[in-house]
Parts: sequence; structure tokens; C-alpha cells
Amino acid sequence: MNGNGIKGFFIVGLFLILASSAWAVTPVRIQEFGGYQDPFSGKFFLDTLPQITKTYGDNVVLTFKHFPLSFHPDSQKSAEAAECARDQEKFDEYHSLLFHNSTHLDVDSLKEYAKELKLDTERFNHCLETGLNAEIVNDQYDDGLRKGVIATPTFFVGGETIIGAQSFDTFKKAIDKAMGEDTPARIPKPATPTDQLREPIIGRPGAVVKIMTFFDYSSPYVKSFYADTMPLILEEYPDTVQFIFTNFPLSFYSDDQLAAVAGECAHEQEMFEEYSNVVFANNTVLNESALNDYAHRAGLDTKTFNDCMDDQYYLPEVLNDEKEAKLLEVSGVPVFFIEGPAGRTKVFGSQPFAEFQKAIELVLGRDIGGKGDVPNENGFTTPQPTQAVRIEDEIKKTTPISCNEGCFINGSCISVGIRIQAEGGISSYCGLNSKLESQRVDGAACQNNFECVSNTCNTGVCVNIQQEIKETQNAVQQLFDWLGDIFGRR
Repeated sequence: MNGNGIKGFFIVGLFLILASSAWAVTPVRIQEFGGYQDPFSGKFFLDTLPQITKTYGDNVVLTFKHFPLSFHPDSQKSAEAAECARDQEKFDEYHSLLFHNSTHLDVDSLKEYAKELKLDTERFNHCLETGLNAEIVNDQYDDGLRKGVIATPTFFVGGETIIGAQSFDTFKKAIDKAMGEDTPARIPKPATPTDQLREPIIGRPGAVVKIMTFFDYSSPYVKSFYADTMPLILEEYPDTVQFIFTNFPLSFYSDDQLAAVAGECAHEQEMFEEYSNVVFANNTVLNESALNDYAHRAGLDTKTFNDCMDDQYYLPEVLNDEKEAKLLEVSGVPVFFIEGPAGRTKVFGSQPFAEFQKAIELVLGRDIGGKGDVPNENGFTTPQPTQAVRIEDEIKKTTPISCNEGCFINGSCISVGIRIQAEGGISSYCGLNSKLESQRVDGAACQNNFECVSNTCNTGVCVNIQQEIKETQNAVQQLFDWLGDIFGRR
């Protein structure tokens, strides 16, 4: 090769090196805060992440951080188990197994998954049982709180924050923007917005005490709390407390579910509090026309609101909230799950301010007089039993509050329709007459589902739908057997 050939070869090689550098794409980093028991974190992992991987390959790098939610009882231990698997360089495989088995995350199952991956089970079990990696999980949770995470999954993509199990198109736009390929195209709304919005918050974002509030708009007890007690709490704890509102519309209020959807439509415009103020002030009338009028009074964009209502766009969100409430065994409103640095507790009903103050001080670890905090079997920090007993005793000593509607039981107002397991195992409910009534057997006359043991009142009679379904299935099976005998003989 002559001098010119060598020179030409050198130039071509240099060009290819420079070109490859220019064409190289700096990976976009996605940081996810999620939980293994959270169905929406699972939905992202199973449905959306494979699309991202297929489209972008190594140009996108995802880092998963643990953010176990208190109302997912197995989320803390499953997160610790994943870190125990990481210690044996099997995090990715174990991480995948957990999302594929998210309904079976008890400790025994977690150990079985380790065995399935052929981990050193003695080492893994010791790690899990002793909470060896609990601090790692807690540190990641605290990191999420500092970044304003309040729901799972939450993603940080470049300068964008994505909350919930959003569609692939939503992630694509954020990733393309981070790569410098942003387009002005509008992101379409997902077809089913289950848990697409973060839950509405009233109070200081990122506050150390989070009060998960199951509510509806029709209940007089929720209205009383919202109008009278909540302002006192926020005045006393302006930098410490936030209320996270979760829908639990009651079936015996005919327009309750529609009002819940309206609240979500208002939340879409970041005006949940303004809208709720108007609705609670007028909560005896919650038909569609009234809800649209309240949007106008609250200063919402009425066209956007009306379109949202016409489409019933956030009905899946409301139904998801109802499902979550039932998983937590919520059966009436209001119910409050209060969580702070020193643990968590519950408050049932529209209790006076003093009871919320005691509960808040309890989860802050102040003025309780206990022996300090200990980790429980799930790795959460909770107050000593002596502390929990004390606050329960204090609640029992309070002056009884009156019930305008509902039943007064054990110092609390219980909403109409709430079921109670009375002494002797007899199932009862709070009736329309504000008295406890025994539930009715199949064939008895009824007006509401909650009056029936079967929870089904059909045309004025309690019926056992499950039994009818079973009988129908048996009849169908007999028909198939008969047809099989006929055709089998041919």
C-alpha cells in the first residue's frame, strides 16, 4: 500500500470513529419507585416495560427503587427478599418472579421463589428472617418521600415525572424528549385510566404524616369531618400532615358513584379541593346537572369537565379505589389510615379533633409514654403495644358524640348499611331507623342489599345469587352430559 493509500485508509477510519461517536445515544435513565404487591407496578413491568425495551433497547436504562405502601401488607418483606436475592446476584430474576406472582408474596412463598432460582436458601432465609436488608428498603422509601413520591408506580424520566400505570405512548414521549427528539404531538388519554392520577391531596405535599382518607360525598359524617375537623387539623399541623383522598362511594346513596367520578374530573384540572368545598356544601343534591353546576361555581373549565363526565372517563379509577378499600376491609366512611415516622394507626368515623390529635402524636412518636418503637414481622416500624393500647383506651374515654343519621356503637357513629359482627356471631347492620338489625336470610323481604346475609336484594327479596349460579351451572353441565351421551352413541 502506497502513502496515499495509507493516508486514505487513516481518514476513513477516523471518519468512522467520529461518526460512531456522533451517532451514539446517551442512555436515558428512568428511575422507578414501585412495589411488588402494587398491581399497577406489576402492570408496568408486564405490559409497558417490554414495549420500552423492544423500542429502545440499551438506550434506556431503568433503575427500580422500593416504595412499599403500608396498605400492601406483603410489600415490605417482598422488597427485602429482592435485596436478599441481589446479594446472590439474582435480583433481576427474583424481581421478575415477584411481579409474575404478585398475589402470593407471603414469607413462605418468598422462600420458595429463592429455592426455584437455586439460591443458597440457608443464606437467603437468614437474610429475610433477620431483616438484614430492611434498612436498604427503608432508605429507598425515604428517598422517594424526599422526591415527592406519594403513589406507586412513580417514574422520573429526564425532567419528567410520570405517575401511575401510564400507556407506552406516555413513556415514549418522555423518553424522546429526554433524547432531544421531542415532538409537539398531544399524548392521548389511556383507554382505561385505572389509577392514572395520583390521589387528591389536601395539605402539605411530602408531609411526614400521611392520612389516607376513604370518603364519599353524600355521607353526613364525611361532610362534618371535611367542614369542621379537617381545618382544625391542618391549622394545628400545617407542615406535618397531608390528607390523601380515596373514593369509597356507598351503594345506598344513588348518586354517590357519579359524584366520585366528578371529583376525579375536577382533580384532573388540579381543582379537587375547590370542587369538593362546593359539593360538600350542597351534598344533598348530587345529580348530574347539579354536579355540572358545582363545577361552574368552583371555577373549573366546564367544557373539559362536562366532556370528562359524559365519557365517565374516571369511572375505572373510582372502581379501583373501591376495590382497594375492600382489600383493606373498609366498609363505611369516613375511615382514616394514619401513618408517620413512628408507625401507623386507624381512626374510624367522624371523631372530634382531639382524637385525631392523639393519633397524629402517636405516629409521630410524641407524648405517648411508651417504650419506643420496634420493627414488626413485616419490617415496618410500629409503636409498642403499650402505646397502641393507651390511645385505644383514651378514645374509649371520650364523651360520646351524637348521631344524626346512623347508629351509635362503642363511642362512634356508624353509617347506615355498615355491617357488624355482634356477640354470638350474629351478623347485623345499621338500619335506616338508626338501630342495629339482624341480617335477613334468603327469601325474606328487603329493600337494600346490606339487609341480606347474601348481600343481594332482588325485587324486594333476599336471594343467594351464588347458589343460583351454581344451580344454573349444574343444569348446564347436565345438559352437556345428556348431549354427550346422545352423540357419543352415534
